[in-house]
Order: sequence, then structure tokens, then C-alpha cells
Amino acid sequence: MAVAVRKYNAGAIDWLNDAGETLESGAVVVGNLVGCLVRPTAPGEVGTLETDGVWEFPKGAESFSVGAACYWDDATETIVSTGDVCVEEAASDAATVSVALNYRAA
Repeated sequence: MAVAVRKYNAGAIDWLNDAGETLESGAVVVGNLVGCLVRPTAPGEVGTLETDGVWEFPKGAESFSVGAACYWDDATETIVSTGDVCVEEAASDAATVSVALNYRAA
């Protein structure tokens, strides 16, 4: 039987900044895995990308209930419906919403 050996906690991974500009702490990085930078990271530098936990993101006019699906829209730089999971209620006039990154319900 094959076995897996824990390499590290996947909640924080190394990430190479190939964006061509310095990204600030909290910058949202979108790829196959969404994450937020822990500290400012210059082009060509390896930074730490948090890929789990609960983060507060800007949002538009949508309202969200606890457990609602949502995701980061790179075009509008806001959270919108479907994707990750909302963990606190956010009214339509709220500026932010709290989201559990990369969480998938069973």
C-alpha cells in the first residue's frame, strides 16, 4: 500500500512573484489555488502565500449569508457569488465579507 508523508502545512506555501511588480501584504493571488500574501513581495522574490484561514475581502453590492458560496473576481477585485465559503453574514451595504479560503464542503 502506498503511503503519504506530510511535507508541510499547506496553509502557507512558497510562491514566486512573477507579476512584474511588488505586491503588498494581503494581495490576493489567483490561480488554481487562491491565496493572500503574508508580506510585501518584490518581482522575482519568493513570498509566503496563505491558502487557508478566514480573510476579510472587499465586496460589491451583493449580500451574503453564512455558508454562501463566493469567490474572488480578479476583474472587479471583489468577492462575488459562488466558489469559497462565506463565514459571516454581510449585508448588501457592507464593504467587506469574511471568507474561508479554498474550503470545500463535503
